[in-house]
Amino acid sequence: MKRLFLVMLLACLAAMNAHAQCNQVDWVCVGNPYNPSVPNGTSPTCAGSANPAQVRKIQDAYDAIANAPSLSRVASDLCQVKHIVLYPSLGHSWGRYNDPSLHSSDVGSTYIGLSIPDLNRSFVAVQNDHLLVAPHVPPGQIRNKGVGPRATDPTYGLVYTLAHELGHIKWHQQYPLTGSQPEISCFDQYFGNPYWNGNTTAAKHNRWTDFGADGNLGTPSGAISPQRATTPHEIHQIYTGGFATALGAANPEEDFVEAYSLGVLLNVATPSCPTCAFSVEFPKDGSVPLDGRSLVNKKIYGCAATFY
Repeated sequence: MKRLFLVMLLACLAAMNAHAQCNQVDWVCVGNPYNPSVPNGTSPTCAGSANPAQVRKIQDAYDAIANAPSLSRVASDLCQVKHIVLYPSLGHSWGRYNDPSLHSSDVGSTYIGLSIPDLNRSFVAVQNDHLLVAPHVPPGQIRNKGVGPRATDPTYGLVYTLAHELGHIKWHQQYPLTGSQPEISCFDQYFGNPYWNGNTTAAKHNRWTDFGADGNLGTPSGAISPQRATTPHEIHQIYTGGFATALGAANPEEDFVEAYSLGVLLNVATPSCPTCAFSVEFPKDGSVPLDGRSLVNKKIYGCAATFY
């Protein structure tokens, strides 16, 4: 009986994998012009095939996630993304969930839009780019740093970017605009109440969140939001106050997404490059390691990792 069950299980898994999007030749494609923030019920479309070198970079990042024993669900969720769509240049890559309230067809499909330069950027470069969330802090005064033999490997940067955009997809799947919300059962306990004073309703009912959006989406507790910070010290307080990154303090959605994606990066990088270390350097306040510090660890492994 056990043997029969095992055979049936393997057959089911094989069937599921056969229908996974990541096995399709057009899983990665070059996209037609598309604005994901416009609520018009349309979906991204492919204009043509990506070149083999581009596909290989994404496959390497996917394999790095799939080979991490603790990230099986992340790999599965990434494999269900209908298309990873490449664009020559984007302000920022994006993740999209087709909310049922806005789509009469292609309901529930997910997409990731990647700026082609993101295929070649290291984790450090991605973090430096995300500091643009603080436009009033003089550029160059805060510096991300990576040490170790693979610290500049663009695979780690792409792992983080894919996980980040997948994190946005997970958020909107859990907080759809209409009907019952599955919710993130641990969010209020680990994120909303201690770090956003419980004011997360607007973020949970937001259809689309632009990079660094704040407005009515909540004010972080114990820190100045990065959009309003004017000094490196104020950004330092974000990193030491329980947020994974400066971007994480922009709004409650980014808080979850940055904890989710930092946890994915650490689960990939730690075993494959045990001597690698990443940090943020401040001119007067010193260095803050990006290693899942105790406060951030609670967010990652107490909540975000329930989606791993």
